[in-house]
Amino acid sequence: MENWQLFEQECCDYLNSHLKDYPFSFKCSGGSDSTSSDIEVMRNDTSVFSIEAKLSPSQSGQFVVLDNNNEFSYSPRNKFSSNIYSRKIVSYLNKNINLYTNEY
Repeated sequence: MENWQLFEQECCDYLNSHLKDYPFSFKCSGGSDSTSSDIEVMRNDTSVFSIEAKLSPSQSGQFVVLDNNNEFSYSPRNKFSSNIYSRKIVSYLNKNINLYTNEY
């Protein structure tokens, strides 16, 4: 098993052991397929979100947001549709937009 594969498995195991009192579980699902998420967040056997686990110095992005006249929006070209979690993240970004823009 490659180091990055061990890292993904250890991340999944860590999340399951440290968050076991919550109504979520975590399932390793990525492998070497870069179009598939590394860890699926499961609730009632349904995937509700995904997490990327990357061994340094790898880089990744969960989803793309667009800057539309100083307001972020979920890109329609993302592989997955927006859901309650991505909407909360975009809302947070918009409430703190001055921290996330390159405007001077």
